[in-house]
Amino acid sequence: MLLSWRPKDLPVHVVYAGHRLLPTRARAFVDFAVEFMKQELAAGG
Repeated sequence: MLLSWRPKDLPVHVVYAGHRLLPTRARAFVDFAVEFMKQELAAGG
């Protein structure tokens, strides 16, 4: 059944030119993604 189905793990990369200023929305996404992944990895997700 679909309730027990889990997708394959995939690597995730956030790549940006660190020496340049990021638009606010891009910086917000990077910050969100990092925190989300930290929580997921800590939870064993």
